Amino acid sequence: MNKHTLKDLIQDNWAIFTRYREGILYYNIYDHIDPTFEALLTDIPIPVEDLKGAELRHTEKASTIMKWIRIYLAQVQAKSA
Repeated sequence: MNKHTLKDLIQDNWAIFTRYREGILYYNIYDHIDPTFEALLTDIPIPVEDLKGAELRHTEKASTIMKWIRIYLAQVQAKSA
């Protein structure tokens, strides 16, 4: 399980798009915009149908995708329990 709190993950951090597959966008969270740094959290899935016409760019503030970070962390925690 990730040791970072939700606040740690979103405060001043960046979400960077990594790939699209079967209707799902995947983002990684980085503590700097430079993607050569190690990701804090990887493969956060965002179903395209959840966006309802909203636009997500290649690079977003992590707080922009906070809803899906919460869902992802809850799923990871449930699997490890």
